[in-house]
Amino acid sequence: MTFGQQMLFFFSAVGAFNGLLLGIYLLFVKKLKYIPDFFLGLLLLMLSLRVGISVGIYFYPDLPRLIPHLGLSALFFTGPALYFYVKSSFQQEHFDLKNCRRLFGVLTLILGIVGLLYLFFPVTWDHYFGTFIYTVWSIFVFLTVYQYY
Repeated sequence: MTFGQQMLFFFSAVGAFNGLLLGIYLLFVKKLKYIPDFFLGLLLLMLSLRVGISVGIYFYPDLPRLIPHLGLSALFFTGPALYFYVKSSFQQEHFDLKNCRRLFGVLTLILGIVGLLYLFFPVTWDHYFGTFIYTVWSIFVFLTVYQYY
């Protein structure tokens, strides 16, 4: 690796690690007094996983095929985490946590079923479910922008 590549690896790995630590702190260490902190921790944790996996794939392309799919799975939850972070920040008194749990349960179930399908049909994940993940992520980003304004 050249010096520039080493610097790129170092700073991107440090950024992913810092986000991972802050996400773990907000999710598990800090007492849950403020609901938006939970969603911010989830968002940071998922983004850090995605960035860390992308860094690993960029610098070590011979990683197993499962690793990029874990990055897509982390990206799958960033959209809902961002949406519920903004929604819970603005609607603190009227925020429905049961609806949020139900949606995350359905999304986890969908991800689990498709993850099992990956074991039997790897092409399904690459072609169809990758598009589905980016579509769900885009929908939640647009819903977040709408919720914000």
